[in-house]
Amino acid sequence: MVLLGSLIGCTKILEYPADYPGDQLAIIGIISPQSGARVYVTKSISPSGDFEEVEQLYITNAEVKIYQNDQLLGDLSYKGDGLYQDTFGLSIDAGNSYYLRVSHETLGTATSDPVLVPNSLQQLEVNLEFTGKKRPSGKPEAKVEYQFKDEPGPNYYLIMVKPDLPNAYQFQITDLFGSQNFEFCEITNYHPSLGIFMTDVCFEDQISKMGMLIELSGEARLPDREIHPYDRVQFEISSISSEYYQYLLDKKSLETDIGILEPRPTFNNINGGVGVFMAANEEIRRIRF
Repeated sequence: MVLLGSLIGCTKILEYPADYPGDQLAIIGIISPQSGARVYVTKSISPSGDFEEVEQLYITNAEVKIYQNDQLLGDLSYKGDGLYQDTFGLSIDAGNSYYLRVSHETLGTATSDPVLVPNSLQQLEVNLEFTGKKRPSGKPEAKVEYQFKDEPGPNYYLIMVKPDLPNAYQFQITDLFGSQNFEFCEITNYHPSLGIFMTDVCFEDQISKMGMLIELSGEARLPDREIHPYDRVQFEISSISSEYYQYLLDKKSLETDIGILEPRPTFNNINGGVGVFMAANEEIRRIRF
């Protein structure tokens, strides 16, 4: 059973549709040629157990290793807040498969399924310009247009647009436009923390042309709650693995701006634990305006 409380103090008793197997390693990890390896390690908790602060769930003393085939590629070091990261610049290459192994003295060992690092994007073009219109807030409106060449076979993409500032939030994307039917083409405008993700079902092995409208004022409020000026926009598009796409679908189906929806089992490719190990290949363009 799961007990959830809403913002107005109501409660709802939910039947959790899976047996709880006991505390396990809970892992979210991603690798890419550009960013190396980042792996968050916590422990799972029973959906019917007592509430725990997230800081109590961090695993600080695990052994975290990345393998290519059966060869050890490197160990990750603990950086705080449950994050393990490579410090020597692991060589992660497109077209190769990697897997993760995490060991802990009381929670045992968990190993991911192998994940394939996608190839880099081809023929990427990005353009930014003001539309001459104002958003409802009274601030200037701009459009970001982009295109790229899709490779044969199933592919998945993630697009994020934000001010070119450290720790900046994603723009609130209000409108998408392009030649594709967005609903049929499985193009999802997720909440701003993760941007847009999609399959290539409507443009396989073709040039994809799309665009979006954003509010572009030249000022952004950062997590420090201060307003900072900026004069460049960071456009990031990643070719992502199928595991990453499934992870995003699960987050979309479970999370809202005010919390989580009814719990359900989610995609898992961690053997001996729970979580997702995934891969991306990122392209970043910084555009001055």
